[in-house]
Amino acid sequence: MPLTFKLEPDGDQWHAFCVELTGCHTFSKTKADALKHLKNAVFLYKGIIK
Repeated sequence: MPLTFKLEPDGDQWHAFCVELTGCHTFSKTKADALKHLKNAVFLYKGIIK
């Protein structure tokens, strides 16, 4: 199933979230870090990383 990642500015940080996974959100100072953290969060959310 394809997943949609969204990145939005939030003050001096970036808010990253996955539309299809309720509650799967992260924040970071840079877009690149926010995306990296979101990828890790998705793996954890889906139980891929143990």
